[in-house]
Amino acid sequence: MASAAQKSGSRVLIVGLRLPPNYGPAYVRRFETTYADVARDRKAALVPFLFEGFAEDNGMFQADRIHPVLAAQTRLLDNVWRELKPLLGEPGKSR
Repeated sequence: MASAAQKSGSRVLIVGLRLPPNYGPAYVRRFETTYADVARDRKAALVPFLFEGFAEDNGMFQADRIHPVLAAQTRLLDNVWRELKPLLGEPGKSR
């Protein structure tokens, strides 16, 4: 998908997630390194972990412990913005 997006002229931001340990250490390790590998191979921007800084805060997630609640949105923005902003360019200017 990253390659297809780049071929269309899009700038790509890879946003990483983590798996719970019950998937097993080998699978978790391979899953988590995939984001950095794709970002490196595609020369794309990377946010290593979307939930950085609040992943263990149960109050930031719905009962399923997967989906963030409204209160988490500013944290998500903070985690992504530093890498996203440079990709957007200046308002009113085309690339």
